[in-house]
Amino acid sequence: LDTIPNSAEYYYEGYGAYTQTGGPVSATDLTIHVPALTITKTIASIIGVDGTDRTALAVVEPGDRVTYDITVNNVGSGTAYDVTVTDSILAEFTYVVGSATSGGGITVSGPNPLIWTIASIPGYGSETVSFEVDVTSSVVEGSVYTNYAITTGEDELGNTIPADNTDHVPADTFVIGTGGVPEDSAEVDVTTR
Repeated sequence: LDTIPNSAEYYYEGYGAYTQTGGPVSATDLTIHVPALTITKTIASIIGVDGTDRTALAVVEPGDRVTYDITVNNVGSGTAYDVTVTDSILAEFTYVVGSATSGGGITVSGPNPLIWTIASIPGYGSETVSFEVDVTSSVVEGSVYTNYAITTGEDELGNTIPADNTDHVPADTFVIGTGGVPEDSAEVDVTTR
């Protein structure tokens, strides 16, 4: 949220020698509302092939189903438009067809990568999407699999929202994840046993 001070002065030359100067006549500060996006990705649940809830263990085995939640927060006061969330599914996991959430101004395409398009997120608002994957037999025991979600969006003028918008919105967080992903991104590690 930026505030730009604004005032005006006037100068008038009238008929003959009459001149008048004054100011500032009035002062009005302009408040600039800009969007800034952050993203979080969490494991909502891990359900074993036998129906056992393994979420608290935070480890997976082949056949388990993992549900991911991805939340995009607009920490700025301006509305974010045409917000996209992109998630590429790792080769060791299989997307569960039809599990990606959509609706209410959100569309999804995929399956790999999954791309959600959110029409708009108001200032200080958020949207959450989710999807499920099944763990395949190609996972390697003891390995850690890192999965990313990336978000982008535009301001009301159609400009791309910078990944690091902390100059205008101090609440914006910008962390470069594993692999140096430069956009607003979130990562989740899945460990096998």
